[in-house]
Amino acid sequence: MERRKSQTLTDALFLFMRESGLETPLLQHRVVENWTKTVKPEIAQRTRALRVQNQQLFVEADSPSLCSYLAMYRSQLVMCLNERVGSRIIRDIRFFPKT
Repeated sequence: MERRKSQTLTDALFLFMRESGLETPLLQHRVVENWTKTVKPEIAQRTRALRVQNQQLFVEADSPSLCSYLAMYRSQLVMCLNERVGSRIIRDIRFFPKT
């Protein structure tokens, strides 16, 4: 009898998700959920991560000045968010004020 290569349940689940196309949407959801854990509490209260589309995270802020402030830290935020989810899911963040 031939012995099969064994793998953990976690590895099997991730392989299934990758092959079925579910991995990217899950990671995009994790990026959105981790926004408030990545920024300072004062920023988290004044912003809201909405969605990831075309490797861009869309974040709504309560003022144009906050959008400008956050834009200065865009690259650091991208790096931190990608590290939190363990994959390079986003390449940019778009900030826009509430209407």
